[in-house]
Amino acid sequence: MKSFRNPLTALSLAALLASSFCVAQEAPVLPGNEPASSDRKEWISVDNGPIGDLTAGVIDNRRIYDAFVNRGKELLHDDRIVTDQEMFELLKTAPEHISVSIGDVPPVAPNEVLERMTQASLMVGTLYDCGRCSNIHGNISGGVVISSDGLALTNYHVLSRNDSAVKGLAAMNHMGQCFAISEVLATSKKDDVALIRLVSDTPFKPVPIAPASPKALDRVLVLSHPHNEFYVLSTGIASRLAKPTMSGDSATWLEITAEFSGGSSGSGVFNERGELVALVSRIHTLFRTDNVPGDARRNGPNGDNKGTFAEQILRRCVPVEAIRSLLEIAP
Repeated sequence: MKSFRNPLTALSLAALLASSFCVAQEAPVLPGNEPASSDRKEWISVDNGPIGDLTAGVIDNRRIYDAFVNRGKELLHDDRIVTDQEMFELLKTAPEHISVSIGDVPPVAPNEVLERMTQASLMVGTLYDCGRCSNIHGNISGGVVISSDGLALTNYHVLSRNDSAVKGLAAMNHMGQCFAISEVLATSKKDDVALIRLVSDTPFKPVPIAPASPKALDRVLVLSHPHNEFYVLSTGIASRLAKPTMSGDSATWLEITAEFSGGSSGSGVFNERGELVALVSRIHTLFRTDNVPGDARRNGPNGDNKGTFAEQILRRCVPVEAIRSLLEIAP
């Protein structure tokens, strides 16, 4: 998720957490044999079976984080994982629109909304070297599966790192199965959305895409990974579709009241029918500067009796109209 000025999927967050994550991790299970094929699309992690209880019951954040890092490191041992530089080139050459078939995605039964949201919600992120220890770390955001053959959506800024510390990018589902990103099929930097393809030898479980954005007061649900707190469910309502007043941002955003924060980028926003209505993108904080002489509590950093205060946060998401435009799906 992006803030007004900086992406909140930021490596700075992961760097702050690196001091705690630099402790010994579970030993990764390394591939026993190198794959015979040189085609990235054909390579599947040797030890990538589902961990049935990973997100069932109590969510163990450290266990999930370690699963992402350790299984992601298996992908790093093979030279067919998408590196940061390769991703940079893929983003530059990807078209802004693409016509793809997402197949027949069944509607979500009322009693299966949370289950389907969870099955379709990904952790998408980078594996990086902090430079302060010998471990590899994860900078994890979100994504959503929209087809059974591995098409998924995330934010443009989640993929656009261009950082020498990043060793590769990967995705993981709710059961700890880690996937290489084989293609970037389309992107819109303006709308902060990207369509990627994941590598798997088993079908994914997607969610359907809504026909239109929710109206004001319609209930929405967000399932995301704020600050390495995984699969956090928050609820709220749709507020408005809005174009920002600041220069340099010409996109239309869906603003919602459901909470999200750093690490939530690319995660799904759903309606009560379990349909994807948006992707988390950024927050826009509204500030006020006070000048209150004699009130020491409001002194600014220079002792000038001026203080800047955050008054309100607008939570902005990529609306489904931008997603449907990327995929060339008619309204």
